[in-house]
Amino acid sequence: MSYFKYLFLANGISNEHEIILVCIFLFVAVCILAFSIFYYVSHRKDYNEKSIEDLEHQCFTSYTIDMKNRKVVGFRLSTQSYKLMALQKLFVYFDVKEKTEIYAWFLSLLKNKDPKDQDLVYLCTEVFTSAIKDIYIKSILKVLKIDYENQIIYIHKRLLKDLPIDIGKRYKFNKLKVSHQIFISYEEAKNRFNKNDFREGNIYYLNLDQLPETFASFNTFSIYYLIINKIFKTFPDMDAYCYLNKDNPLEIIIIDNSKSGHYDLVKKLDGMTEKVSLLLEVEGLKRTYSLNAAVCKITDLPLDFEESINLLRKYKQTLIQDKKINGIFVPKVEHMDATENSYLNAINNIFRTQAVDIHFSPVIKLNKSRITTIGYRYNAILQNQSILKDYKEFKKVSAQFDLKKECYSLTFKKAISSFINQRESTTMRIFSPIALDEVPYANRLFPHLQYLNDINLVLVFKNNEFIDNEDDEEYVRILRNIRTKGYDCALNINFDNYPLKDTTYQLFSYFLFNFEKYTTLKQNSKDFVRIHSTLEKFVKFNKPIICINVNSWTIIELLVKSGIEYFQGGCISPFGSLIVPLERKVTKRFLNLDKYN
Repeated sequence: MSYFKYLFLANGISNEHEIILVCIFLFVAVCILAFSIFYYVSHRKDYNEKSIEDLEHQCFTSYTIDMKNRKVVGFRLSTQSYKLMALQKLFVYFDVKEKTEIYAWFLSLLKNKDPKDQDLVYLCTEVFTSAIKDIYIKSILKVLKIDYENQIIYIHKRLLKDLPIDIGKRYKFNKLKVSHQIFISYEEAKNRFNKNDFREGNIYYLNLDQLPETFASFNTFSIYYLIINKIFKTFPDMDAYCYLNKDNPLEIIIIDNSKSGHYDLVKKLDGMTEKVSLLLEVEGLKRTYSLNAAVCKITDLPLDFEESINLLRKYKQTLIQDKKINGIFVPKVEHMDATENSYLNAINNIFRTQAVDIHFSPVIKLNKSRITTIGYRYNAILQNQSILKDYKEFKKVSAQFDLKKECYSLTFKKAISSFINQRESTTMRIFSPIALDEVPYANRLFPHLQYLNDINLVLVFKNNEFIDNEDDEEYVRILRNIRTKGYDCALNINFDNYPLKDTTYQLFSYFLFNFEKYTTLKQNSKDFVRIHSTLEKFVKFNKPIICINVNSWTIIELLVKSGIEYFQGGCISPFGSLIVPLERKVTKRFLNLDKYN
């Protein structure tokens, strides 16, 4: 007390009452300061969370970017309001390190009139200023539409408020001792994995497979980011790297650096599966995709990244066969049994030697005085193999080893190359079969094939693939997108197929009716009456009706009398490796039909 008394006397305070009052004042001031610091530290996280929630109501949800006039219209969904700003003003909302990249992205969208799927989505970092500090949040910028003539880009934005900017080993006050970027490239993942940098961690493998007989044209890169965001929301302190497989974004690979016991692995895997499954349901994706998930301790895997991922892919197939959603993978000593290894070797050998042949058959049109070849259908034929009996089995087994894209690419490129080298004129069409789930592969492949600009390509879909998707506008968009690129769409129909809506049929330029199961027909038979009635219903669409795989002249004669003018079949010209003109006897037989007498 004598020390404080001396201190007060030195400052001109001599009265004891004054000294007591000053001490009380100082004590109260210190208490208020301590309480303020405690309140700030304890409520800082809550304040940040509240600030982020407020941002969802305040921030723009979409942009209309006019690059020609360098203007932007920002739209807020919460208030239904617009804001007009200069283009430069838009970049104020983004991290300074990404402004140049975002601007370059805008320019690339306008230059490339056929952007790849990944080019339609950009993962950006937004900066929002709060009373305490700047808040950094990841967002998805997704292209809705591009007006190339007026240089206008329409973009939808979605906040990923649970996706951290970077992560690492944490210590108190939630600061980062060692931080790293979340997303890493294939090369970085492979190098670090092969150097055993992740020896204490685990790999979480999530895979979305498109359900059979369904249609999907969602931007898979957008789905990938939504899933990663959901996983980090469920496990915010996870110290993880995320590898984005650009060829298949729905194969999600997360390398978690944290140590985990068996119970922790099960709990985290179940949590991921539950939350991602719920996300798919909320986003309307559950009717299109099935989810399987697996986890494996990295110490149980070989020291090769690609080999390890292939093991997890195989385990996913086991989960599907056992009708399980997820599981912990413990590899066997021999990673692949002899049969599976033989199949994989056989498939790889086909890809290496391109052991697929293409056989063509003409599609002809009847006129009063002549027969015209309008184009060709083709079949893929597998060259002699010891294990795989035919092309159909090759395609099926390729899908089981996640090589569906490679299978489509090999077949399509060989077919188009052979067609170009042999076709009689540039006006001829080529009718190329394609499944709905192969459209993403085609979108990535076609821009790299320059000779497609000089081809009349008709992509042929199967009728039954559209049964469950007629009310989904996504497939309408993708069919129209195909036509804007200069290609036509055709529908392959079996007479026992489920009938679609008229609005669906109107999207196609050709109808191919398959007569493969009919060897003969009589005019008044029950089958022909049904066939005739079905074909009559398609006349109203005013599109070519092509009867394919017709193998009987009796059937051709009945169809000609019914008004059909387009045919393809074995009795006309069977499938062969060479494109050859119609034989004179075939032309003569057509012209001698009753219709032309």
